[in-house]
Amino acid sequence: MKDYDRVTDVIYPFSGLTKVDPLVLKMAADRGTIIHNACNCIIMDIPVDVIDNRYTGYLDSFNIWKEGKTFLPHPGRWYDDELMITGECDGIYQMDGESILFDLKTPAKESSTWKLQGSAYNYLAHKNGIKVDHWEFVRLKKDGKKPTVYGYGDCFDEFRMLLNVYRKYFKNQVQEVNYE
Repeated sequence: MKDYDRVTDVIYPFSGLTKVDPLVLKMAADRGTIIHNACNCIIMDIPVDVIDNRYTGYLDSFNIWKEGKTFLPHPGRWYDDELMITGECDGIYQMDGESILFDLKTPAKESSTWKLQGSAYNYLAHKNGIKVDHWEFVRLKKDGKKPTVYGYGDCFDEFRMLLNVYRKYFKNQVQEVNYE
């Protein structure tokens, strides 16, 4: 599937992350991977490996957010043959008769590209036969407090414009990035 563009690669040049020290990005990516893996274990009700104390607040924040939700099996990576894009959200849950696509985040502040990422994931879900009523990004808190939940309106047309710009000006000039 090498000809497909990953949603996160498309938005990366527009995220501001190109200006961040690569070592800082690596540490943030590592933190995100550890926390995502632990959250997946919690969702699947399997034991969580021992987590560094620096990250336990994020898990406490996640546990606050997950209350009352029924998580569906992870949908896996989605592909769209029409636009040749691929993406993978963190999951889908049901609550109050609705299906909500979600993505977990661990940075200190909201990114302007999350709405684009979410719109692309929503598009991909629908293209792959998954009913989603709405989607949200969940910024887990380092201090263990209630996370901030961001809901956005659809802006898939804006994502499509970035996709075209990315393919014309950035695609073969940037290193592959994976921070989903």
